[in-house]
Amino acid sequence: MNIWFLVSTIGSPTLWMLASIILLVVYAQMREFYWKGNERSRHVMKKFMAVFLVSLIVAFGATYMLKEVVNIPRPCAPCPADGCNPYCPADNSFPSGHTATAFVLFTSLFIVLGRKRYLPVFAVPVLVGTARVMLGVHTWLDITGGAVLALAVVSVVWYFERKYFKAAG
Repeated sequence: MNIWFLVSTIGSPTLWMLASIILLVVYAQMREFYWKGNERSRHVMKKFMAVFLVSLIVAFGATYMLKEVVNIPRPCAPCPADGCNPYCPADNSFPSGHTATAFVLFTSLFIVLGRKRYLPVFAVPVLVGTARVMLGVHTWLDITGGAVLALAVVSVVWYFERKYFKAAG
C-alpha cells in the first residue's frame, strides 16, 4: 500500500465526520463517569469538542461549496480513463478537503490547549497536504487553500466561543 495514501487518510473528511459521532459518545460517557471530580479536564474537553465539531461542519460545507463555485479540475484523471490515477476522486480540486480537515483537527487542539509547545503537531496536517500532492490529486494551491480555510474557520469559531459562550463554560 502507498505510504502517501495512508498519511492522506489522516485527513479524510468522511473519517472525521464518523469519528465525531464516536467522540460525542465517548465525551458523554467520560463526563458522566470519569470527569465528575475533575472540572479542568472536563472543561478543556468540552471546549475542544465545541470548537472542533462546529469548525469541522463549517469547513466541510465551505470546502464542498468552494469546490463547486471555483470549479478547478484536479491535476489527475479518475479511473476508468487512460493514464488514470487510482487515488483521484471525480470532484473538483480546490480547496483540499483532506488538508482542511487535518488543519481543523490540529488547530482546534492547539488553540484550546493554548500552549506553544504543541506547535510541532502541525507537522501532521502539513504531511497530509504533502501526501495529497504526492498522490497527484491536488496542487500546492489546493493544499494552501484548504489550510487557510481551516485556520480561518477555527479562528472565527474560537472567537465566537470565547466572546459569546464563555459565561456558559
